Amino acid sequence: MGKYCRNCGNKLEESYKACPNCGTFVDSIKKEKTNNTSSNSQSNYFAIIGFALSIVSNVLCCGVFNIVSLGLSIAGLVLSKTYSDGKGFAIAGIIISCLPLLYIILYIIIDVVGGGIHIPFNGYHI
Repeated sequence: MGKYCRNCGNKLEESYKACPNCGTFVDSIKKEKTNNTSSNSQSNYFAIIGFALSIVSNVLCCGVFNIVSLGLSIAGLVLSKTYSDGKGFAIAGIIISCLPLLYIILYIIIDVVGGGIHIPFNGYHI
């Protein structure tokens, strides 16, 4: 199986140290290729599990496991610097995990600042 230059696509002989067409070193091409394949072979499981748990927690369990899913999603975001995948799952897991907390804070602000919501009903305030 012949090698090809990653920069220009020129066919390379096994003995070439650099591409005769563009001058790109063959050794640097080999190192880049092995580094990319080794980092892509592993998945960021913290991000995936944190995202899935945040959805399950909010849909089925009313946010019971949001603290756990938030922690896993934050760990997945930190690990996304090491692994090439999972950053989107981690960010989505953090946002979904924080939705019930934001709802509670918004409810408290509306209740305290607004003095509660009063709806007149036949002369009575509910």
